Amino acid sequence: MFDQPFGQAVTSEDGRFLQVNRALCELLWTDAPALLARSVRDITHPADWADNAALLHRLRDHGEPFTIVKRCFRADGTTIWVQAYVSILHDAAGRTTLNALIRPVLPEATLHHGAGRMAAQGMH
Repeated sequence: MFDQPFGQAVTSEDGRFLQVNRALCELLWTDAPALLARSVRDITHPADWADNAALLHRLRDHGEPFTIVKRCFRADGTTIWVQAYVSILHDAAGRTTLNALIRPVLPEATLHHGAGRMAAQGMH
């Protein structure tokens, strides 16, 4: 599951990283232990957090997966634009986790969404 050419993360419902793959660590210029000590909010640019949080709330309440384009912080403090597809998972014990597939996007792709804003699309 985690040997993919794109970043992948499993988080708790509150956004703490539980599992990350090598591709995500490389994308964010960090290692797994450092990323596992953080949360989605920690790596999301503050200007993009409100939209991200609203989509996460809708996902938790209604099970609606979503795709989002946003800025994430790398380990050195620079930002990278990414596109993430986020869905909800339930294990056999009834615990809920969130699964994200993450890939970088070119800066030109973000121009369609306005500077500093996210493109968020619910998947119906």
